[in-house]
Parts: sequence; C-alpha cells; structure tokens
Amino acid sequence: MTPLPRHLLRLDDLSVWFDDPARPAVDRVSLSVDAGRTLALVGESGSGKSLTAMSVLDLLPGGAGRRAAAIELDGDNILDWPADRRCAAAVSAPSFRSRSPRSTHCTAWSGRSARRCAFIRAWGAPPSGSVA
Repeated sequence: MTPLPRHLLRLDDLSVWFDDPARPAVDRVSLSVDAGRTLALVGESGSGKSLTAMSVLDLLPGGAGRRAAAIELDGDNILDWPADRRCAAAVSAPSFRSRSPRSTHCTAWSGRSARRCAFIRAWGAPPSGSVA
C-alpha cells in the first residue's frame, strides 16, 4: 500500500487584514504542500501572495492582523508554539535571478545578496548553480 503524502505545510482558513478584520486583504485561504513538492502562488500585484507567505512566518507588517484555524508545519500547529520557539526568516531573490526554487546561483551575487546566499547555504541549500 502506498503511504499518503505527508503535508509539510498546511494552511487552513487563513485571513490577513489591515485595520478592519471585516475587510481582509487575504480571505480564508486554505492550501497544503506535501513533502518533496513545490507550490507556486500566482496572482496579480497586490493580490496577497506575499501577505500569505509572510503570515505563515509571522512576519506581517505593523498594523496587520492574522487569523487561521491552523498553520501546520510538518503536522505541528505553529499557532500553538510559544513565542520563543517561533523563529523565521524570509529569503527573497530578484525575479530575474530566480530560475529554480532549488538553485541559489550564489556566484553571481555580491553585497546583500551574497549575505542572503550565505544564509541559504547555512541552512543546507545546494551549492552554487546546482539543483537538488
């Protein structure tokens, strides 16, 4: 029997708002990403892609609120974690350099981007130019 895929990340009924919860910028999003899979959030500018991702990391801008039935990471609801256990960071890359979500392309980066690359490498990303 084939085992069911394990959800690495699962969002259940996520909403994000500014000032007024009755007017959410992200309204009741539910999704899951299975281990070993990739998910792309695609939408127009301002549609809530970044807010969705940043709400998972609890890195929302000031004045923003978040509500969700669950935000699970490897089966553990991170909404139940104490504040000292919640440590997250986002690593962004300019779109013209983002060819693969598994590739870092570190050799072409300098300055701030090189520091981002060092962070990625420290967390086990593949070496420059390789794809896992």
